[in-house]
Amino acid sequence: MVINKTRKWHLLVISICLIFLVGIVIWAQRYGEDPPDKEWLKIKSSQQHYLLRTTASESDGRKLTDRMELTFDALSKLLNWSGALGKPFEIKMYKNRKQFVKGGAPPSAGAFYSPAEKYLCGYFSKNKEKIYNYMSHEGVHQFHHMVFGRPYEEIEGVPRWYDEGIADCLGNSEVKSGKFRMCLHKGPIAMGRLPVIQRAIKNKKYYPLAELMKMDKRVFYNNGGLCYAESWSFVHFLLAYPKKEDKNKPYPAGDYFYIMGRLFTSFMEYTQFNSGKKKDSQFKTLDDVYNYAFTSKDGKTPINMEELEEKWKAYVMKFHFREGADGLKDEEAEALLDKTVDLFKTGKWAEAKQGLDELKTKYNGTMAVTENTNDLNQMLRICELKSKEGSTQSVTTEIKLFNGKDINNWEQDDDDEEAGGWTVKDSAINCASEYGMIRYKEPTCLDYTISMIFKFQGKMGPDKGSAFTICKMNEDYNYVGVTVDTNEKKVKLMGSYKDYLTVQGLGSIPYRATSFWDSESLETVNYKDNDWNTLKFTVKGTDVSASCNGTEIGSHSISDEEIEKIGMDKRGRIVLLIQDGKTQIKDITMSYENTESNGKSGDKPEKDSPQDDSGENIKKK
Repeated sequence: MVINKTRKWHLLVISICLIFLVGIVIWAQRYGEDPPDKEWLKIKSSQQHYLLRTTASESDGRKLTDRMELTFDALSKLLNWSGALGKPFEIKMYKNRKQFVKGGAPPSAGAFYSPAEKYLCGYFSKNKEKIYNYMSHEGVHQFHHMVFGRPYEEIEGVPRWYDEGIADCLGNSEVKSGKFRMCLHKGPIAMGRLPVIQRAIKNKKYYPLAELMKMDKRVFYNNGGLCYAESWSFVHFLLAYPKKEDKNKPYPAGDYFYIMGRLFTSFMEYTQFNSGKKKDSQFKTLDDVYNYAFTSKDGKTPINMEELEEKWKAYVMKFHFREGADGLKDEEAEALLDKTVDLFKTGKWAEAKQGLDELKTKYNGTMAVTENTNDLNQMLRICELKSKEGSTQSVTTEIKLFNGKDINNWEQDDDDEEAGGWTVKDSAINCASEYGMIRYKEPTCLDYTISMIFKFQGKMGPDKGSAFTICKMNEDYNYVGVTVDTNEKKVKLMGSYKDYLTVQGLGSIPYRATSFWDSESLETVNYKDNDWNTLKFTVKGTDVSASCNGTEIGSHSISDEEIEKIGMDKRGRIVLLIQDGKTQIKDITMSYENTESNGKSGDKPEKDSPQDDSGENIKKK
């Protein structure tokens, strides 16, 4: 394994990001450049719980600290905590994404908490509510770290389901008429988490609660998509059941609300004992904590955890993905989708097309259609091709990912325009930014070839050269791809994933590792600076390969260990990453062969541990 030490965003030690690019990021070292001291304002929050340093306006800073005070108040009451801070929590906020990334943050991050330096860090987006959600989530990690101390960071410390579950519920919040309300059942985080956990429960691929509650930190973050969703849903259940939310209170107080307070107080003793601060405790192990917390309200009768799990699953499955859904329409759509997929796979093109048309008209907006829009479009194209051919042979389909006119099918961050932005000029996508990332809106098949033409027009940033990467990135921000690096003068086939380092004083912490599987020099591939070059990247099962200007760069068969770390069984999005370069890109296409196996990661058997099944290309879930 090689760790790329030439790129800032590869050096940053990170853990998992939320579906909205939120995550805990731990910096092992500080790389980047901050604005000069004179550009920073210091703002104390109204209740003195937060000290903000920001390059934004005082008005923006005050609004953020006011929101954080509301978050702090709700969290304190939720956990029945009334202790003293000692000193205010620190927050560092850049005025825009360009400053944030230039300061050393990875381009994919939206906000993070640094346990090493004990401050929250983020930037002011045009979408202020999104930033407030980010910072409320990260503020929970900051609060827990202050209360629990060093064991919070350890692999065997405070369980991740508890920490991330509460953080999601606090981040899944709003303020109306000055009143804070958390645990929104249709909030921004819930809408991202809900389809994942409902799909896992339906397909019996969720983690049993007994396993989730004792899960190792590594396992949790390596399966972040499912683990975050399950943790959010379980904590939301404990707080709100049997209601979905409480519209009149800052937090719901359901039948199991009291358990969260018990968990908090017992975890405090548990961490103090295991760090040596307390010589004796009734909470020496996680079993001690759970046996105390999961009892009846009067403390006399243990809760049957198997019955609680069944109650949690039934509760989660009653939630609806879209506004106004009555449940019946969603079930009808699921049944029709299953039937249509069977028709499609058996080559009954006319009947399959009829089912697809009905899904997109009668059932538009249901979970079945919303989650599978790209797959349904691809199936329709294939049905039309097959009908014309009158054949049942497999068809290679090519899709243009860029139409030469606009980037409406691509997503960039809210503030990318301030950082140089992605625009269309002369029938090409242009990016003139020190750091930039753009994602194709729809998920890909697992087996495909991406082809594009690109041109560097000069460097932008402090490095000697520029880097351009095309990759498939999944929901855990792991990816496989190919990078053209004019600094090292190489084209490299690579994979990136989360791993763990043991750092003195911090214990085991997650970091982003990058493996380079094959490479060729720019000279060998006839690379032309300030001229057009062709780049191709292919994924077929567990094999990846790439070429530049018709010259093979190499290929790699991904090992079982790498499959587990990268998440090759998960469907992802095509992502373009630019660093330090003015770049033009055109003629972006994706070609794939329609076969029954496309959408599964080769012929490898399923792992023993459950996985989020979002990797299926044609959903028969």
